[in-house]
Formats: sequence, C-alpha cells, structure tokens
Amino acid sequence: MVFAVMKRSTVLVADDHALIREGLKSLAAHYLGDVMFVEACDADSLMQAAAVTDGVQLAFVGFKMPGMESGERLRELAFRHPDMAVVVVSAVACPHAVQRAVALPNVYAFLPRNAEIRAVQIAMAAALQREKLAMPRPVMRRPGPLTMLTPRQHEIRGLLRQGLSNKMIAGALGISAGTVKNHLTGIFKALHAANRTQAAQVIIETE
Repeated sequence: MVFAVMKRSTVLVADDHALIREGLKSLAAHYLGDVMFVEACDADSLMQAAAVTDGVQLAFVGFKMPGMESGERLRELAFRHPDMAVVVVSAVACPHAVQRAVALPNVYAFLPRNAEIRAVQIAMAAALQREKLAMPRPVMRRPGPLTMLTPRQHEIRGLLRQGLSNKMIAGALGISAGTVKNHLTGIFKALHAANRTQAAQVIIETE
C-alpha cells in the first residue's frame, strides 16, 4: 500500500461514536505518520471544524451523524471545501446511499463501519491520490462449477471487486501493472468474462 508522504498531515475525523473516531485515528496515524487530528461528533461541529482548519488532506465523515440530513450536509461540505478529500463512513450501505455519496466530486470512498483494516487502507490511499473507488456492483450468479482461480487470481479479483484500478492493485500487492494485466486475462478466461465488470459480478462457489 503506497501513501503520499506529507509533512504534518491534517486529518479530520467526524463520527458520533468515539470508538469509531479512535479507530480511524489510530489507523491514520499508523500509515500517515506525523498527523494532526481534528475531531467532530455531528454535522454542525464538522462544518465548524472544516471552516477553521487549514490544509485538511483527508476527512472521514460519518454518514448518519446527527444533523447530516441523510447525507445532504455532505453536499454542503463539498461546496464549501471542494479540495477536501472525503471518505464516508457508515453502518448504512444501501446502494442508493452509496451512489449519492460517491457522486459528490470530493468523496472518494464509502466505508462500512465493520470494514476490514485493509479496506480502510485502500480508502485512505484512494482519497489521498484523488482516485475514486468504484461503487460495489450487483452480483450475477453463474450456474454450474467454474474453473478454479489460483490464489493470486483470487486476491486480484477481490481487489477488482472493491473497484481498484490496475495501478492500485499493483501497488497494493507489490507487483507490476503488467503482471496484474496478465492475471486479469487469466481471470477473464477462467470465469468466461468479457471484461472487468463481468469478472467482478460473478460469484463463484467458494465465495
């Protein structure tokens, strides 16, 4: 996982649960190094913190905090602070809510509260690199047994399903983009898929 190296990064962590804030702060400090944190616990304190804090490189924002008005305050945040890279955090992960959030120009990822550490790492990297993670896609079930993928192909396909580009997959796994492309060719063939979207949508028997 590659992160941009920044001197004294500023991270805004906004959530109405203190444990969620502490967990996000711990991960951000571990991967970003020397970090200054600004915290908020509802929509009003989020807007106040954003207004008085200069140079926020990354913001974690709770989607269902008090006063967020079903995500409408995210629009206000995007309008007032278009350069702030936002990762939305929420226990709510319905497709409509995710779509509305990631459609905003400065929202780069949508994280469920029970996300694994690796998913948080990927979301942080995407936001700092200003690369949007694709929305989770509906899945298609293919009847009958499918050709088994290799362990590496399973790993790459898992990252593909999280919306990562070839470049981001390569960075996450420490391999070249060309190697990722070769593995994807094998994945397409094994799953009888014509493209990345179809390969991500298929559910195989071991999943």
